[in-house]
Amino acid sequence: EDQGFERYWHGGSPFRSLFWTQLSTAFEPGETFFIDSARAVRKQIEDPQLLAELREFCRQEGHHTAQHIKFDRMNAKLGVDVALCARRYKRILDWARSRLDPMEMLAATAALEHFTAGFADQFLQHPELSRGADPKVVALWAWHAAEEAEHRATCYDIYQALGGSYSTRVSTLIGSWILILYGAVVNTTILLHRDGKLFTRDTLQG
Repeated sequence: EDQGFERYWHGGSPFRSLFWTQLSTAFEPGETFFIDSARAVRKQIEDPQLLAELREFCRQEGHHTAQHIKFDRMNAKLGVDVALCARRYKRILDWARSRLDPMEMLAATAALEHFTAGFADQFLQHPELSRGADPKVVALWAWHAAEEAEHRATCYDIYQALGGSYSTRVSTLIGSWILILYGAVVNTTILLHRDGKLFTRDTLQG
């Protein structure tokens, strides 16, 4: 925080910078949803190893949120409307929370953890995705990616141990991905439009 970064911190690219910037705003509401879904079924878990993993999962997710709030706060100072982006993700997750029972929430969490683990794999296996970006910001995403890879199976294992069905998991995954991708596309489009960068070659390439 004491060194800062540019608004277009990803190699000067508005699309790449604002896409990742808006994605960061999903973590405070998203990881609260994840933690709540895991804790909601805690009393049903009998395996002490799974209980230990759940506790560590909640600690990690809380730490991720704290660091991304710092990143979001810095982007807000640069004039990015991070509050708008965060509200959209929160509305999506609040809508899902109001309609899902605890096992369905856990299925949604397993689906979104699969999504973030996939992002982590892509990020770590393809360094060209972060080429030219501010190394301080890359360090945040690399750290988060490593931790997502570390606990990628925790909620899935809990869901399986509690007898969650395959059909519910698959249907929830499809719905979860559609909603989160919708939020990401809308947020990125709005931010680019406000900057006058929506209809550019950079956006098309991005």
